[in-house]
Amino acid sequence: MFAFLTLTIAGLFLQDLVVNADHFNDSVLKRLDRLEQKVESLQVENLKLQEENKNLKEENSGIRSRLTTIEKQNAIQNPYSGSKPQTIDNNNEEIQNYTHRIHDTKEYKIKVVDNIALENHHYKRLLIGNTTPVPTVTIPKVAFAVQLTKEITTLGSHQIIEYDKVLLNDGNGYDVRHGHFTAPIKGVYLLSVIVYTDRHNDIHLDLVKNGQLITSVYANGYTDNASSTIVFPILLQQGDMVWLRTRQGDEGKALPGLSLYMLNAFTGALLYAL
Repeated sequence: MFAFLTLTIAGLFLQDLVVNADHFNDSVLKRLDRLEQKVESLQVENLKLQEENKNLKEENSGIRSRLTTIEKQNAIQNPYSGSKPQTIDNNNEEIQNYTHRIHDTKEYKIKVVDNIALENHHYKRLLIGNTTPVPTVTIPKVAFAVQLTKEITTLGSHQIIEYDKVLLNDGNGYDVRHGHFTAPIKGVYLLSVIVYTDRHNDIHLDLVKNGQLITSVYANGYTDNASSTIVFPILLQQGDMVWLRTRQGDEGKALPGLSLYMLNAFTGALLYAL
């Protein structure tokens, strides 16, 4: 009887141990599962931190480069006088301390970057000056060159010389049908006139503006072929017309022309607008 009781008690004790061991095992397994989940979470967070650290390093490198640029600009704008200038090498420690502080908080980093951008903007304004856009004015290109290729015989009084070959007419200021040049804008123009005559002849050509005499060109060929050239600047208003004509008293004379040579010619170009 005593032995049976002892065995019964021992069996109950063992049963309790088995139940407790199962419960303990379940608890341990749950804790292990939680630990594994936490480890996985930490691994994911670690990857994010590594990526953020990489980005911070790249941003820090960019900020250091911008700081160096700003310091160079500042050195140009405010040169030292009477003291030894501070070099970039001497500023390395200060820049490193500055970049380490950026690691502390992301907000501080953003604030500093914004301040640097603002300072850089101010430096640009100092270097550039007034950024107000200046309206551009397009000045036309004006130049012409014409010559006579066919002889004009039996000239009349105050006859306009109509040069028949156009070598250049930028701006379309020369009217080949009437022999006039019309100034498209106000400015100073450079004009030139070549007058040629054969032997035993002479010729006067008058350069006129809006019908008023400016100057005359004379070629005297009584002893040999003769040529005369003038080149001079002249102020023309927009719409002013200039041309060449014969002088009164030269009626019946001839003006030679040749395509191979510029015997008689009229040229002009805009030097500058006013």
